[in-house]
Amino acid sequence: MGDVPIKAIQYKGEITHDDGNRFYFDDSDDEYISITTLLSRYEDPTVLRKWREKLGDEKADQVREDAALRGTIAHTAIEHWLDKIDVNPTDPYATLAIEHFYSAINPDKAEDVLFFRDDKVQFAGRFDALVTLPQGAFTTENGAEVPAGSYIVDLKTKKSLPNPYTAEYSLKNYLQGAAYVYAYEQQFGQRPDGFILVYTTKKRCKVCLIDGERLEFYWQHFYNLALDFFGHRSLKESWLEVAANAKSSFDFETGEFSSYLPRYIERVEPF
Repeated sequence: MGDVPIKAIQYKGEITHDDGNRFYFDDSDDEYISITTLLSRYEDPTVLRKWREKLGDEKADQVREDAALRGTIAHTAIEHWLDKIDVNPTDPYATLAIEHFYSAINPDKAEDVLFFRDDKVQFAGRFDALVTLPQGAFTTENGAEVPAGSYIVDLKTKKSLPNPYTAEYSLKNYLQGAAYVYAYEQQFGQRPDGFILVYTTKKRCKVCLIDGERLEFYWQHFYNLALDFFGHRSLKESWLEVAANAKSSFDFETGEFSSYLPRYIERVEPF
């Protein structure tokens, strides 16, 4: 699945409808559903529905608009910092993300649209950045050194940090990241080493890494969703079942349980 094409797909434009569904177009005017729109078709609606019922539609819509603006401001501040346009950002979300992550990496490729297309599915999405992690810059929570390499990064500004022991609320982010990595491979012929999520609030920042078997786990499940969406194969697992398996899955080869939750990584000080 997903052979690298001979001719790279070129971005032409995109459209976002009133219902929030987004589609991208290539230079041949072929349409690609956005990764986030595809995922929203399958995301379990229970939590979101209860949240909207609690706040009411008007307030919930305002909260979503505020969150989108917050993310845009932080993204812009970080881009300006990396480009040395503004070396002293004041946005609290951006400053924490810079302190905990961006000040220890080397930026390689700025925000861009990635396309994926094979004989069964096609989708596209806009990723934040491709960066290089230097050797010795980060360690996992248990002290293991994170290998140097290239990683796709996505910044998420939050009111509160996600629970690190469940995939239920962050599964969409994990699947999205895996789709970016494999789309990047098809677009440019080289697969990044993994995907990094930078979660930041005004006061706290957590960085999590998805690579290796974890990356493959989320890609397989994203591709299964895409196969179902395009009518090639019916799903065998619900959204919540995938989230539960990410937390704990039984490996019949080893006879052991494995977790596919991301690993939290920390910047080595000083660097």
